[in-house]
Amino acid sequence: MKKLSTRNEWYIPHYRYLELKYYCLQYPIWESAYNSIDSMVTSNPEKLTMFEHPGSVSKPVERAIDTCLALKKRMDMIHDAVFEACDGKEALANRLLDAVVHDKSYDTLQANDTMPVSRGEYYNAYHRFFWILSKSRN
Repeated sequence: MKKLSTRNEWYIPHYRYLELKYYCLQYPIWESAYNSIDSMVTSNPEKLTMFEHPGSVSKPVERAIDTCLALKKRMDMIHDAVFEACDGKEALANRLLDAVVHDKSYDTLQANDTMPVSRGEYYNAYHRFFWILSKSRN
């Protein structure tokens, strides 16, 4: 992606953009970990020994829940920024979320499915998303 002009209303410094982009690319890892821990807590709590720390009083369920909450907070931050950037347009929001967590371009999204907006409107929402995420991560 080209660097945005400093005159663009959604401008953030290039290296901040890269930081946020790689932050978003961790989303599938967080989602997988969240789902794994959540299913362990609900179906098989004795498997939670991975959350025990040697030499301390073990509270693996509490540690697992704390981990789940931290992961959920990160994922929700991305979701909230996507939906705010899309002004409530659900179809655009779903495609933008897919784009930012799987590093897909407009052309890739359009090849796989019909895009509900023009390229310009999509990239405006894309830049706005990273601007909002930058503000919420500070």
